[in-house]
Amino acid sequence: MLGHFRHEVGHYYWDALVSGNNKVIERFRQLFGDERKDYGAALEAYYAQGAPANWNQHFISPYATSHPWEDWAETWAHYLHMMDTLETAWAFGIRIDPVEVDAGAGLKAAITQEPYDQLNFDRLIKRWLPLCFAVNSLNRSMGMPIFILSYFCGGGGEAAVYTRVVPGFRKRLRSKVYGNSLLTDSSGGSQRKGRRSCVM
Repeated sequence: MLGHFRHEVGHYYWDALVSGNNKVIERFRQLFGDERKDYGAALEAYYAQGAPANWNQHFISPYATSHPWEDWAETWAHYLHMMDTLETAWAFGIRIDPVEVDAGAGLKAAITQEPYDQLNFDRLIKRWLPLCFAVNSLNRSMGMPIFILSYFCGGGGEAAVYTRVVPGFRKRLRSKVYGNSLLTDSSGGSQRKGRRSCVM
């Protein structure tokens, strides 16, 4: 239910921040595709044919392949999942330091900074992926299904970065959650080429 709600909120913010905004619409189309394609026909094709076999190389979920609006909303929802989970981990002072993993495996993380104060997306990813690995491993130990699926890549995730740099996004999101925003700088974040393609 929470994921669905965050997805629908993404549609609301697309109208609020992207639609009709000439400063960002072209960048949106580069990352997500042309939203002017027929939405009804796109959904009909998706439900008839499903997602491409290699969807996780370019999209955050199968449904994101259906139309650029849905790609945006799915990315938005996953971004909020990541931020909320990291914030909870930060509140509990969680550190990930596996004892039977090579030091260079990139699975160590000390979540010591409030994620909404972090402007660099790659630094968030370096904390997010080890947390995903640890939480999923705990679930497997209990015979439970994988809890977190992550399709943001450490060197990519450009579309998710875009949601952080759309003018007004971070300020509005923070004010919705906390009632007051101390973050007015909408710059920052990785601008590396590529989409999200990591699977855990």
